[in-house]
Amino acid sequence: MYLTPAQDKILKGESGEAMRLAMELVTRLGDVYEADKLVPIASSHTLAHFSSLHQAGIDLLEKFASLGGRFSVYTTVDPASVEFGRWNELGFPKAYVKKQMRLRRAYLAMGGIPSWTCTPYQSCNIPRCGQCLAWAESSAVCYVNSVIGAKTNKIPGGLDVSCAILGMTPNFGLLLPENRIGQVLFKIDKMELSDLDYSSIGYMIGKMTGDKIPAIEGLPLDAGEDQLKVLGAAANATGSVPLYHAVGITPEAPTLKQACGGEKPGEVITLTRLELTQAESELNTSDEEPDLIAIGIPHCSLKEIQETARLLLGRRVKENIRFWIFTSKYVDKLASEMRLKRTIEDTGAKLLTTACGDNLPVSILGIRSIMTTSAKMVHALEGEYNIGARYASLEECIRIGTVSK
Repeated sequence: MYLTPAQDKILKGESGEAMRLAMELVTRLGDVYEADKLVPIASSHTLAHFSSLHQAGIDLLEKFASLGGRFSVYTTVDPASVEFGRWNELGFPKAYVKKQMRLRRAYLAMGGIPSWTCTPYQSCNIPRCGQCLAWAESSAVCYVNSVIGAKTNKIPGGLDVSCAILGMTPNFGLLLPENRIGQVLFKIDKMELSDLDYSSIGYMIGKMTGDKIPAIEGLPLDAGEDQLKVLGAAANATGSVPLYHAVGITPEAPTLKQACGGEKPGEVITLTRLELTQAESELNTSDEEPDLIAIGIPHCSLKEIQETARLLLGRRVKENIRFWIFTSKYVDKLASEMRLKRTIEDTGAKLLTTACGDNLPVSILGIRSIMTTSAKMVHALEGEYNIGARYASLEECIRIGTVSK
């Protein structure tokens, strides 16, 4: 990979040890993927949750921080594996929390923005169409590529921090136009789609498309950002889908022909109500009453919090069930001012603002069964913890988890 004279000086240590180490890691990544050069990035979104990074992640972030590493671009962070302000109340073990706090301190020492959300594009890190980024977190990567039309690869944990320090990323993969062309077409049969259906569509697309770039024809042109958000999140749970082309919605895909680079898609798959019912059946692996009902994976928007508060009004959470709703601290503040948070928490539900359901150490928390609206969470937790799951609409989650006051 070609380095400019200035970049070569960084690799030789002339800009300090933190920059040298970051450049070493990033150039190794570039060589692996046969990138031709480094390109500047507008922003980064990084990982600092213990459930994924483990001790190796702590060691790397603390090393960067001890060497004086600082982020050179606008950098936000994905949710933590604990709820910082309420960890003791919610039953997080102190030893586990200490590990997460070390990651938090190292991240903040480098000048990171303490967003702790998987949906920064809905609050505090909103890229423009065409901008080059270096983002981690599969659902966020999918959203900014597919809905906003920015360009980023899914950058692995550790290397995301290196890119943020340098303000550069290797030029490969989805940064190149030829790698963003739709290869397989999913046709959505004409039917009325619920919010849950979008998650189920994503689940099926990820399962069927593998590592190809899907184009999707037949989604309503007025599909909302929350619906497109959960579609991408589910697609990345069952497959590797950092970009989908929703025809007429994705900026690069005003037509199917443009989505597929002027060529016909190599494969055409039709998704009907039968396939969506099949997805729901596969994701329902338990009929037990859940230990945890989890809403907001990815994090809830303010609109979703409004709907949840409306449905919870006049109800209370059943004993022996934890009802956790995940959102960003930005939405939480607005929800507090609008008295939505009070409505929600008066029922016994909890509004959580730094953790996310699929980052939780569920086995440590004694959770054996879950119920959620998120295909992403079901697939992730089943694979890692072999936990029984119920997958259902928000209305059904509230019906099962609450009773009238």
